[in-house]
Amino acid sequence: MKRPEKIERGKQLKELFDSYRYFAFFDFTGITVAQMNSLRSALRKDGALIKVVKNRVAKKVMDGTLAQQAKEWLQGPTAVVFIKDDVGKAIKELHEFSQEAPLKFKGFILEGKKLGPEKAEELASLPTREELMAKMAASMAAPLVMFGRAMSMPLSMLANALAQLKEKKEKGE
Repeated sequence: MKRPEKIERGKQLKELFDSYRYFAFFDFTGITVAQMNSLRSALRKDGALIKVVKNRVAKKVMDGTLAQQAKEWLQGPTAVVFIKDDVGKAIKELHEFSQEAPLKFKGFILEGKKLGPEKAEELASLPTREELMAKMAASMAAPLVMFGRAMSMPLSMLANALAQLKEKKEKGE
């Protein structure tokens, strides 16, 4: 690769490190091209992006970004997952993939916090953004549902009482 191409790739990588807030670093040794392509397409649906990086270039462009503390993970074959919004969904996808393929996590950077590879299981168990939104909507709707039931309760009790009174009058009691 010629020097201008390397410089351009470095600029593109710097832009990615600047524009994303969440990163997952992993060793992709033993993963086939087909497996990597299927992982790429699955993560793309979640708004994430995978890049196989040259360690020396990545170390240079990480300065001043949220990912700068991950330089120690840039040894051997390294791929970086750039995650924009729903970190839970992307990490669940990565974790499920790691059950089928020889993916080895090196670590995670979430909002500038460095987490080791042992946190993969814990992060994968976190709810996704969609799940959190659904729980929040349900908790917001619950008081309204309870209020509606409470308001209809006296009317149904009155209707039951009138029906019982009618029955008693018809029986002559």
